[in-house]
Amino acid sequence: LQPIVSLPQRKSRFFECFSRIRSTEGGSVSPEQYIDIARRTGLIAAIDNMLLFRSVQLLRKIQKHSYSTSIFCNVSSHTISDRAFLKDFIDYMEGHTELAASLIFEFVQGDIDLKDEQTTDVLARLSRLGYRFSMDQMTELDIDFAELAAHGFRYVKVEASELLTRTD
Repeated sequence: LQPIVSLPQRKSRFFECFSRIRSTEGGSVSPEQYIDIARRTGLIAAIDNMLLFRSVQLLRKIQKHSYSTSIFCNVSSHTISDRAFLKDFIDYMEGHTELAASLIFEFVQGDIDLKDEQTTDVLARLSRLGYRFSMDQMTELDIDFAELAAHGFRYVKVEASELLTRTD
């Protein structure tokens, strides 16, 4: 988990759950090191599934201690396009709506197509259950933010350097 803090207080407001694989030496292997292999071998949905499961475990542990926070959980484009996994994913989320206030699904801007009917259907179903979304790795800022919000996106993540270099 990586804390997301408010400034200037530096108080933890959210956490982002990242997937890491432990090496046989006890170190950590980052997604940049394994993602291509995972794509080629069809393991992305399994990794997303484990990340979601771990996010739910951590949320329940946090809530047991009466802490109020939310966790951002990354969902890959492979998961969005995997119809079999999506059915199970939606069924699980429908059965656990108590998580909706604390679990935010995060998508990379380049991975999400808001003109794709299957994608918008999934987002609409999750949004109706109270789940919120985040757009990560935003580089294209000339978008309709009202439309993004209408699809359930409440957060966007933009590199500060991207904002500082813009002149318009």
